[in-house]
Amino acid sequence: MHPWPTQITKPVLPTIPQLEQIPASYYRLVHRGIFADRYFLPTAEPTSEAPDGVSLHALATVGPRLTAPLPDHLVPFGQDGARYFVFDLNAGAAVRYIDTEVDQWLTIAPTFDDFWTQLQHRKPIFAEGMSKQAFTHFAVIAAPSDVEPALEYAREFLPLKDCLEWLLFFAQQADEAKQATALDEYAFLRRLQREHLSRDLVQPLDDAFSDSAVAADFFKHQVSNWY
Repeated sequence: MHPWPTQITKPVLPTIPQLEQIPASYYRLVHRGIFADRYFLPTAEPTSEAPDGVSLHALATVGPRLTAPLPDHLVPFGQDGARYFVFDLNAGAAVRYIDTEVDQWLTIAPTFDDFWTQLQHRKPIFAEGMSKQAFTHFAVIAAPSDVEPALEYAREFLPLKDCLEWLLFFAQQADEAKQATALDEYAFLRRLQREHLSRDLVQPLDDAFSDSAVAADFFKHQVSNWY
């Protein structure tokens, strides 16, 4: 499990109350983080996301109940747009998937633990129009080969400030392959957006990269020419 990255501005995310009917295993899980490496749920019928299943992008942390157009006995623990994963308190906290936009109501598993074992990992796809929650999830769990498409998406579809936040996130990863991809993207962005990048805006990135072994030679020859 992975928490929300400290480098990334946090939006309002779903929360769930602490209820006796909901298994303790759920609350132990979200205490560790909200993003899972296994996130794709195969379904017996197509969903609005895919012909063979749907993604759970983030788990709700403890807090007020999420306001949702659902009956009171259905308590959401995941929500992205009109798609909800819920505990059905009338059925012993069975897990259901609901898409209110297309009126799809599926019972997925009799317990949360059964539901959790069904989830699979799939290679992230950074598609135009994806939610911030979905993008953050995929970027956080990205393998080194996923970093380049993640940063290309950020450059094309996110505000510059958000793009720089993600560069900082990857610059501070322990994986040098991720650092190197982020450095390449940073150098490209410096050329592309030079007139929009003040020293104050990029100083955290310069500091992060200057401490990286993969960037030492690059900074020796390039940084002095950036200002």
